[in-house]
Amino acid sequence: MQSAAVRRLGQMSSTYLTSTLLGVVAGLATRTKPDGLGRSIGAMAAVVVGALAGGILARSAHAWLPVAVLAPLGVVVAGSMRSIR
Repeated sequence: MQSAAVRRLGQMSSTYLTSTLLGVVAGLATRTKPDGLGRSIGAMAAVVVGALAGGILARSAHAWLPVAVLAPLGVVVAGSMRSIR
């Protein structure tokens, strides 16, 4: 699903973080503006913010962390069961 979602965004590869980081750094090194620079920086920022939020959540929510992890899974399973019918 991740690869399909990333492919719908445009010219980002399925290994989007590495490729995006490489494109931004190459643009900075050559002093050129790569296509989709704003989207690339936004994608990298979203990954970093998500990792930071996950780390903070993992450190501070020991009691309810299993619920926070399993609840989205339950929603997806319930939604998929509903679409099958």
